[in-house]
Formats: sequence, C-alpha cells, structure tokens
Amino acid sequence: MTPANDGATVTIKFHYDQRYRQRIIDDAEPDSWIQTSISIDGTDLYGETYSRVTGFACGIVISLLESVVAAQSTERTIIEFENGPSWLTVDPIDETTVELAACHTYSGAKDPNERLDVDRVQLVQRSAWRDAVVTHAHDFIEEIIDLNPELDEHEVIAQIRSQVREIESTER
Repeated sequence: MTPANDGATVTIKFHYDQRYRQRIIDDAEPDSWIQTSISIDGTDLYGETYSRVTGFACGIVISLLESVVAAQSTERTIIEFENGPSWLTVDPIDETTVELAACHTYSGAKDPNERLDVDRVQLVQRSAWRDAVVTHAHDFIEEIIDLNPELDEHEVIAQIRSQVREIESTER
C-alpha cells in the first residue's frame, strides 16, 4: 500500500448548475440533485477525468460529515452516490491515515479484496480529509444562504451546522 501523502490537499466540490440554483431561489429547497467531484492533489477520485457522482446535496454533506466522525472512532464509512451507482469508502488505516476508495460495486466498498481494477484508491491524512469535509460544508452553507437567505434557519442547514461544530470541537 502506498503511504499517505502528508501534504495532500483534498478538494470536494459541488457543481452548482442553473437548475439547482433556481430550486434554491424559487422553492427554498437546499436538498436537490447535484454533481460532486472529489480530488486529491488534483488527481480525481470523482470529477473531471472520471465521471462526477450525483446525489442529493444535503445528504452528501451529512454523509461526508458522518465519515469524519466515524474515522475518528476507526469505523469504515460507505457513502452511496446515485449515478451508477457508485460508492466512496472512507476507511481509517491508522491513527493518522484514511483510505479513500471510489468503488464501482457495493461488494468492493465493503471488502477491499473485492474491488475492481477500475476502482481508485488514495491514502490521505485524516486531518486533510477532515479539513476538506468541514470546508466543503461551510462553503455549501454559504452558497445556499447567498442564494436564499430564508434558508438560514432551515432544519437541514441547522443539522449540518451542528455536525460541523461537533467536528470542529474535537481534537485533531
């Protein structure tokens, strides 16, 4: 297994299209279908080189936040995306490292020995994953509130804020 890149930068990005933005503005609904990309030092797990994954925005953010909490307690998280479908596993390797795996089968997400040759795996520092997820959650909330300030008090936005506060209050 390749060692984790200590200085790796993890980037999680939502691709806000006009349809998504209009739903936020017109319907005051933050949990709509959206494309997502994830990269490590510019190498895509999902994104420009490989197809983006899709799902409901709030559900993705909540699942990503839950993966940070689970990694702190050494539990593997499997996040399901709806296009394909495909799965992202966040698997703690040791006290400082997590393995991110973009899997094309559920069996490959559950068991690394069942992965396909096309599945992409990357080791990163837990702190890099944590920071990327928290930054993404903050950026998501900011985008939603900028588009529709009424959503500042929305239940799911409050839930995301609460999860972010919980993560930020824990030791790295």
